[in-house]
Amino acid sequence: DRSDRAMTEARRIHFIGRAEVDTNERFDGMERWPEMYERLSTFMKKTLPRHRSEHVVFVTHGDPSMVIRHLFTKEDPLKLCYQPNPPYATPVAYFWDHNREGEIDLHKHVIDDVEWPAEEEDPIVELTLVRHGETDNNKLKLLQGGNIDAELNDTGRMQAGEQAQKLKN
Repeated sequence: DRSDRAMTEARRIHFIGRAEVDTNERFDGMERWPEMYERLSTFMKKTLPRHRSEHVVFVTHGDPSMVIRHLFTKEDPLKLCYQPNPPYATPVAYFWDHNREGEIDLHKHVIDDVEWPAEEEDPIVELTLVRHGETDNNKLKLLQGGNIDAELNDTGRMQAGEQAQKLKN
């Protein structure tokens, strides 16, 4: 139950003070950042090579989206794990370069270190990450994820439908 925001914030401040990398919500029995990182890192290493030159869409919860962000951007996990989760049903795009084993920054002003090989097989995968739409548990600030996956509510279904249309176009 996350309805006591003061307790949640106090817990967050406690972990920040210890400089401990962990998930945003820390409740007993939940997967922690190191385990989530290992699971998602293994998953990405298996999945991304199978989808070269393709656009892949993952829909996930807030904490895994931050771990995936770290896997792509190599941002400091300590900094990431204390940022707010992404908004519901809002896509974030990453471009993975298999040759460099890292994200391509398409906004770079200097691209001397980026190779643009003339290969038959494109080494880049575009990944769009979308946090799931709103659920009644989210609205009530109740814990979910793991074994607790609530159905999308009317707002969440609308958010998912709008994002599906945007991603189609």
